[in-house]
Amino acid sequence: MSGRGKTICALLALGVLLLLGWLALRHFSAPEETPEPEEETLLYLENDLVLSLRLSSGGESLTLSRDNAGLQWEAEEFPGAALDEAKIASILEALSPLKVIRRLGKAGGDFGFDREELLITAGTGEEEVTLTLGEENASLDGGYLKTSGEEGIFLVPRALWEAARHPALYFLKPDAIPSLLSPDSFRVNKLILTYLPEGSEGVYSRDWRWFFDGEGEALRYAGNDEVDLLLNAVRKSSFREAAGFSEDETFFEKTGLSTPEVTFEAFWTGEGEKKSFTLLIGKSFAGEDGERLCYAMTGGSGLVATMEESVKDALLGASEESLFPHDVLPVDWDTVEAVEIAEGEETRRIDFSRENAENGEGEEDETLVFREGDLILDRESCEKAFDALSLLTAESTADDAPGGEAPVFTLTLFRNTDSFREMTLALLPYDPLYYRVRFDGRDFLLVGKSEADGAISLLTAALREEEN
Repeated sequence: MSGRGKTICALLALGVLLLLGWLALRHFSAPEETPEPEEETLLYLENDLVLSLRLSSGGESLTLSRDNAGLQWEAEEFPGAALDEAKIASILEALSPLKVIRRLGKAGGDFGFDREELLITAGTGEEEVTLTLGEENASLDGGYLKTSGEEGIFLVPRALWEAARHPALYFLKPDAIPSLLSPDSFRVNKLILTYLPEGSEGVYSRDWRWFFDGEGEALRYAGNDEVDLLLNAVRKSSFREAAGFSEDETFFEKTGLSTPEVTFEAFWTGEGEKKSFTLLIGKSFAGEDGERLCYAMTGGSGLVATMEESVKDALLGASEESLFPHDVLPVDWDTVEAVEIAEGEETRRIDFSRENAENGEGEEDETLVFREGDLILDRESCEKAFDALSLLTAESTADDAPGGEAPVFTLTLFRNTDSFREMTLALLPYDPLYYRVRFDGRDFLLVGKSEADGAISLLTAALREEEN
């Protein structure tokens, strides 16, 4: 073979080797094309075919079934209550289909099943399946589940937990859940509190302030702040969980609501209509975490729910004494036409009148005029004295009844109102530091002597000053 032929053969051999090497490299480096595994479907329930659904969690159950027409869901625990169909549909959507993220087989660990966090039973009429939901796995966006139709434990999407893990009240329409006092209840003008077993009743009405409506002619008043605190105790509270319905007579008796321990009634006018609200409170009990709860129901709803016992305590603690204000002379001075002042054996009268007078700009303004007989007293001094009396505040209360002491100072107010036309404030000796205050027939408040004497001195001085 010539030299040229040998060269050609060598080049061909080298080309064949390179081709074989390239083919081998491609064969070992290229990934195999494998089909993606299909998602496993654990359960598929056709929404329209599911006729019943039962949710059980923490001792609370909600049993749902379709009505005879198959159009709406009904709750056995809340007969006649309107349900939120969208929230129920979200559970069915999570079950149709229910995909498997991971099959764990008979893995060790409890995965929350010992607590039976949530039990769902769905029935189509022909078959029934029960799902037991354990704890959630946030990192894998799923939760652990067991089913009556398959062995083992499955990790499935957490959408089922988000749709179903709620208290029974969640599935009622918002307007079906009894609400407590509405925003316009800030215009409440009458309260009735009834207590058992005594059956005693407290009625509070608002005029220019809160009053206690009782028998007799004596005025008994309540503090605006004190009554508002009572109202706010109810306004700021809410029902926690549904417990049952009043139609279940055995259950209703057990809750103590057949003979409520407290009945709270509020009345007001809103949007041109007279409105009212009734809250019935029954027995107290300890919750799962040891918290103090009680059974309650709004009048006419029929739904029994639980709420914090603090609301019950606030209402039970309400009394004439607890709601009594600490301002010594609560009065609307615009209603006062005259006052009589008795200090010792001397009694003097000041008449109030509102008259037009020319101001510095030559215009007429209504001004308050104080007269003792024909004498016009200094307006600024009188207003300062009456303001000081209005600002007197009780510093303490007396535990004992008065011993018949004569008042050291008495102020009688005559008002242009239909009710409580005459009001009398008296200061009685008590001890070196305090006077006992007598007003509206009550005499348990104590006011500081130095503060009261200062107000009396201002009034005495005003009676000596004529208007310039």
